[in-house]
Amino acid sequence: KMKKIKIISGGQTGVDQAALDVALELGLEIGGWVAKGALDENGENILDKYPQLKETPSDDPKQRTEWNVRDSDWSIICYPWLHEVSKGTLESKGTDYTIEVVNSKNQSHSYVLNRDLYDPTYQKGEVPPQAVVESTDLLELDNNSIKPLVINVAGPRESELPGVYEKTKELLKEILEDLMREGRL
Repeated sequence: KMKKIKIISGGQTGVDQAALDVALELGLEIGGWVAKGALDENGENILDKYPQLKETPSDDPKQRTEWNVRDSDWSIICYPWLHEVSKGTLESKGTDYTIEVVNSKNQSHSYVLNRDLYDPTYQKGEVPPQAVVESTDLLELDNNSIKPLVINVAGPRESELPGVYEKTKELLKEILEDLMREGRL
């Protein structure tokens, strides 16, 4: 039996919007929390594009991150580790904070690294060097539950890593389609 899934994210440019767009293309439900004001880094209103998302009371993006982890069963962190990008090493404070929150809550999570775009030989902490979506944690989640499995997707903004939107979209689509094909989702 196919498990219904819902994809949530913070609606920011880059990884967040790629996840929401893939979900919509695949006919999956979307949601998530955005920081009060609901503006992405280009000044566009996130709720105009994704009315299914909701604003947090605070304009501090940390609250949005915490609430998206709290309201999900599993997080996929699309986090590219690179030797160097033109501006030096990649910094994504939002992604770092998501990893911190996920670890503090002991939430099931996977890191997705794309070999074309990222360097898989460099590992930060215990991160495996390739896409880890064959997570047994996913299968252990309550399959009899009628509520959808909620997957939180997080990662860098487009300005932090230009091109991350397209790459993430390609990668997530492949992953979700595989899982759907196998009847796992």
